[in-house]
This record gives sequence, structure tokens and C-alpha cells, in this order.
Amino acid sequence: MKRRHPVTAVFRSVGHAIQFGGVGFFAGSMFSLVNLVGVDTVLVLFPLGAVTGIGYGLAAYYRFEYELTDAHLVIHSGVLARREREIPFRRVQNVDVTRDLLDRALGLASVGVETAGGGATEATLEFVSRSEAERIQAAVRSVGDDPPDTASPDSPTARDDKRSLLFELSLSELALFSLGSVRVVWVVLTLSAVPLLGDALARRLVSVARPFGGPPALALDALTPDSALVLLVVAAPPTAAAGWVVGTLYAFAGYYDFTLGRSSDDLLYARGLLQRYSGSIPLDKVQRLTVTENVVHRALGYAGLRVETAGYSQADADDRDVAVPLASRERTLSVARRLEAFGEPSFRGLPARARRRYVVRYALAVLALAAVCYAVAVTVGGFEYWYLPLALAPVVPVAAHCKWASRGYAVGDRHVLVRTGFWRRTTHVVPFYRLQTAITGQTIFQRRLGLASVTADTASSSLLFDRSATVHDVDEDEARRLHRLFRAELQNAVGAEETDTPAAPSQARGRHLGGV
Repeated sequence: MKRRHPVTAVFRSVGHAIQFGGVGFFAGSMFSLVNLVGVDTVLVLFPLGAVTGIGYGLAAYYRFEYELTDAHLVIHSGVLARREREIPFRRVQNVDVTRDLLDRALGLASVGVETAGGGATEATLEFVSRSEAERIQAAVRSVGDDPPDTASPDSPTARDDKRSLLFELSLSELALFSLGSVRVVWVVLTLSAVPLLGDALARRLVSVARPFGGPPALALDALTPDSALVLLVVAAPPTAAAGWVVGTLYAFAGYYDFTLGRSSDDLLYARGLLQRYSGSIPLDKVQRLTVTENVVHRALGYAGLRVETAGYSQADADDRDVAVPLASRERTLSVARRLEAFGEPSFRGLPARARRRYVVRYALAVLALAAVCYAVAVTVGGFEYWYLPLALAPVVPVAAHCKWASRGYAVGDRHVLVRTGFWRRTTHVVPFYRLQTAITGQTIFQRRLGLASVTADTASSSLLFDRSATVHDVDEDEARRLHRLFRAELQNAVGAEETDTPAAPSQARGRHLGGV
């Protein structure tokens, strides 16, 4: 059995000392306020808690042990309650190595082991030596293969092996990717930080908004619904711009020097400027591929690629399943086809009545928003702009058409491709041998129009977040045919696994489905 690097004891002890000491300080303060104890008690409980925390941190370090067997990672942990975890290497979906600035200065790393649970990381080994992290990574990769090269994806040996290099992000591609990688979370965080930037900024925003009906001052008694709306509209552009800058810098630092390689049956990736990430993904654990294109990148002929496994939670998957952050569409598809051999898709669109459904849906959403604003105007008062959502009515047919035109599907001998999204188009490539089940659903409104949706479900966790490979709003007859096809391919794949032979294309496919 092995322990983590001794520096772990230092960091754990300091962290628990602050935590336990803080609890003692606040407990003593609360007791002294109600005169249960004297004020001097705080001076006793704080250092007592800190010493207890140091002892707990040291005990946690010495009680945490791990061992690599031929086929398992075994971890013993726990101070008061002991826990033993045995993780079979064959169940591991991903192995990630993370090195921040402190880790790199000390020659350390953190190893995260992901299984198919789709939730939190199954096991994390913090503060192990870099060589030990590479040994763990190589041990997992070596299962079922010849002895692997123990070099990590960002080591010179692996980086110089041109035969295993699938993709390398250029500086121009990194810049374009960073500029278009703004997330709503950065805008929200920037907006929440505005009050912390001082009164000068707040007064400036108020002075700009005042001529347009904004509040005379930033105070609750001076705000009305109309003036608050004007202030929000005025503050939105600079806030969005600040969030865009923060998001651009974050993406640039996170994906700097991105490389994707292949060693035997594993994908190897490395990225990061301030914090270096590297990891391995077994190819036999990849559930599907997803080609992503936002509206700007699509117009410029660029696209990205994600490989989705069953190991990551969705929060982790947003960053860790990236295989190609951004490249020309031809280059991205070339990498994708080296992972899954699919041909040029011939997408089939949706029936025209599906577009009518989207028009009705968007129109009802606009009316509902206007009704809510009107209810606020009647209830609260001082809200004369309740009718503003109705200005979106002319956009409804355009939005519905864009949504309708962006959706489609194509079925080939071994894959189904599902495309959706206008602002951020995603094309899912699902191998039939990865199918877990076929799901056909109809809402009340779909039944009235004779439409249905069919989901090609895999072991990926994205189904929980409405990022599944779903063929939306097709004819009922077509949905039934797709459902039968998916079930036949699923049974064919299951039979092939039982007999340990490659799955042959099913004969349940009709010519009406188009080709890939």
C-alpha cells in the first residue's frame, strides 16, 4: 500500500485547522452573545479547534492508502469510519491528471478516476508525484493491451510521437475558439460583481440611464418597475462585454497548447496554460461523437468535436469531453472519421407541419410573457412597458423556420446522425453498437399533428440534460420505423457481444431513411 506525497499532510492539516478553528470561534462567539460563556472562551475554543483540525488532517493523511493491482485500484480511507473502494480498471471511463501552478512548482499532480456512474469523480488522488500520476494512468491504459508507453500526453516523448498525434490546436484556432466561447455563467458572474466595483460605476450607469427614464438614484425607494427595466437595459451591454472578455481569457488559458493523440486504443489529450490538464479516454468507452458549430463558426466554415463517455457528470463533461475545440469543418470531420468510420451524411428534414408547431409554441410563449408583464403592471403599478414582449411577435415565424430548418437526421449502415440547433448546431454521431434503448415519445400537441420524437439513447449522461440524440417531430409512421430499426440494431449488437463477433448491419432498414 502507498500513501500520497507528504505535502498532502501539510495542506490537509492547514485546511482542517482553519475549518475546525473557525467552528470553535463562531461557536464561542454565539455562546458569549447569550451569556452562556465568557468572551475569554473564544480564545480557548479557536486554538483548540485549530489543534483538533491539525490532528484530524494528519490522521486523514496516514489513514489514506492506495494500491495498484494487476486489474484494480484499491483505496483505503477514513478516520472515524473506514471505507475501502476497489475500482476495476476495465470499468474506468476516464483518467485525468491535473497540475496547477503549485503542483507544477512542486513536481506534483492530482489524478481523477471516472467510472460510468455519471456523477461525481469516483476517486481523486491529490498531491501525488508526477511520475506516480503517470504510472496510475499507464496502468489503467494497459489493461488488455501490450505494455504501454508510460509517458503522459504532455510529456516530450508523447508530444514528439507524430504517429499518435491526431490534432493540435493552432494559435489562430485558439484565438477564434476563445472569442466565441462565451458562456452565460460568465455574464451572470460579472453582473453579480457590479455592486462590488464601487459606487462610481453604479452612479455612472444611473447617470446614463436617467435621460431614458432610469431611476434618479440607485436606491430601492427610487426604483420603479419602468426605471429598473431601463437601468437593466443600459447595464446589459457593458456587463455582457465584460463577461465576454472574462470568458475569452478563461477559454484561452484553459485550451492553450491543446493536443489530442492516440496510443493503442486510448485517446490522450493535454491542455492548459496556468493549470495543465491531461488525461486518457479508452476508445471502447466512447458512446458517441458530437460535432458542434455555433452560428458564427458555421458561417466561417469551422466546427468542434466532442467525444462523450458515460463517466463524466455534465459539469465536468462541458470541458473534458472536447476532442477538437475548433478547426475547419473538413479537418474536424477528418478527426471524427478516424474515431468512427461514417460517410458523408444526407440529412432528411422534418415535415412542414412541424414548423407550424414551432410557430404556435413561440407565439404562445410571447403571449404568456406579455400576460405576466401585464399582471405585474396591474398588481404593482408603475409599469407602463408591459407590452414590450409583443415586439417579438414579428420574429416568431423567422425563429420557427430557423429551428425547423436546423433539424434533421440521417441513417447509415452502422450509425445514425441527428442534427439540431440554429444558434449552436450539434450533430450527434451514434454508433448502433452503442445503443442502450430506443425511446419514442409524443406530447398532446404532437399527437394532434401526427408527429413523434425518437431518441437513440446511449450510456452517455447527456440524456438527463436534454442533450440526447433525439429525432424530433417526425411523422408517426417514420417514428415507428426508426424505433423498429434502433431496436433491431440494438438486438443485433447484443447478439454480437454474446457471440464475440462483429455486428453486421441489420436488414430492417428501408431505402426511405437515406444514407450516410
